[in-house]
Amino acid sequence: MSDTSICWVVSLGNEAKVIVRQLRLSRFSNEFEYEVFTNKLQSIWLIVSGMSRLETINATKLLQRISNASKWTIWINIGFAYSLNQKVGELCFIDKIIDEKSSTAFYTGVVIEPRMKRTSLLTLGSKSDKKRHLDTIDHQAASFMEVVSKFTYREHIIVMKLIVDDQAILDRQCDNAMASKIVFERMGAALKHVERVSTLCNVPRKWSINPETYSRILAEWKFTEFQSHQLKSLISRWDAGKLSINMLEEIRNFKNSREVISYLSRTLENFHIDWNTID
Repeated sequence: MSDTSICWVVSLGNEAKVIVRQLRLSRFSNEFEYEVFTNKLQSIWLIVSGMSRLETINATKLLQRISNASKWTIWINIGFAYSLNQKVGELCFIDKIIDEKSSTAFYTGVVIEPRMKRTSLLTLGSKSDKKRHLDTIDHQAASFMEVVSKFTYREHIIVMKLIVDDQAILDRQCDNAMASKIVFERMGAALKHVERVSTLCNVPRKWSINPETYSRILAEWKFTEFQSHQLKSLISRWDAGKLSINMLEEIRNFKNSREVISYLSRTLENFHIDWNTID
């Protein structure tokens, strides 16, 4: 992982165990109602929230407080979702979440195109008796979005769901072997996507940025505050990787800032540069 600060909010111990093991996290403290884990640098945090709306809200707020998360922190929610129209065991990137209770729609920002299926999600109340067979549903994502959208950029929010066809898993009525198998098989892909996003969002202090290139691009297209930060990261990586492509020439006909960011991100990925070897 890069040195970007990351906070994970996961619903059950199944997901948590795999992430804790792979990221080498340790229990932070026993004084809290929720299980909290972090790494030695306290740059990666994880909290096991439970699956209800209130649990998710309280756990997310707690993690924001004890981790001292900044507005640049990447926030991740991963857990199970029920669907009859998605493949069981599939890991899905959620780009839109609708809260059944309030009809509010939340959107996650796409920093880089995920290598997994994209879909929308409906968050139902834990006691909802509605049968929504045409939707992918869960009980917590909208609550997570409601909280984190207040203190970070939407481009720094990632929601991923593991598809199951047994609604009892969402209601915590069972914790079966199938669910554990899905987590074990798919968590690697989830971690890889987080790695890709955190790499592109991070500007290593040891790398400089070409101020002329940065200024010319800012003058040509309108960038949000987050996009400006992302642009700095991409230009610094472009220069550090010593790409022979003329960046300004390639992007001169693009219509907007999103096209610029997308092109730079794709190009850097296609070159497969090992950033750990760059001085």
